[in-house]
Amino acid sequence: FTNNNSTQNNRHNHNLNFRMEYTIDSANYLQIVPSYSYSNTDNLTNLNKDQNTLYGQDLEHLVTKGTTNNGNTTPNYGVNLFYLHTFKKPKRNFSLQYNTSNSDNTQNGEQNTTYNYYADTTLNDLVRDSLSHLLTTRTSRKNTYQGVLTYTEPLSTSSLLEFTGQFTKDAYDNTAMSDSVTTAGTLIPQ
Repeated sequence: FTNNNSTQNNRHNHNLNFRMEYTIDSANYLQIVPSYSYSNTDNLTNLNKDQNTLYGQDLEHLVTKGTTNNGNTTPNYGVNLFYLHTFKKPKRNFSLQYNTSNSDNTQNGEQNTTYNYYADTTLNDLVRDSLSHLLTTRTSRKNTYQGVLTYTEPLSTSSLLEFTGQFTKDAYDNTAMSDSVTTAGTLIPQ
């Protein structure tokens, strides 16, 4: 049994965040926080496997050679908005917070593997062979929207009454496609 594998991984990440605060007047405050991130990953694996397996009196000699290449990109972006209004009565206030975020993940993969079956432990007598060449593409998108309204009313110097309303919406769009490739390089849709 011989098994030789090599793998190469490359990963890159970038992040950008910004925060802006603005005091409109003594009773009104606004904060805006946009964000952006991007990641990219590439993985390459080479496989070379020579395996002899005995099933009772039958010998299976399988030699597998192949490569697998996978790429993944993920940009994410969003914004957080916050508004606060304070009233003249101490501790009475109204606030609004809104968040939105979007992510878009794309994965592309290719697997190209040959399988050779030999009659004995040598590589002289090829019984049969097989080729597996697959292309895969996956996309995943998610959009999130969230809002929060809060009103605070003081009841006494040591107690407050707070009303909060919140909504959240998540939207998803996921797709996966796989295609086989003939020896002539023609795609066979699955």
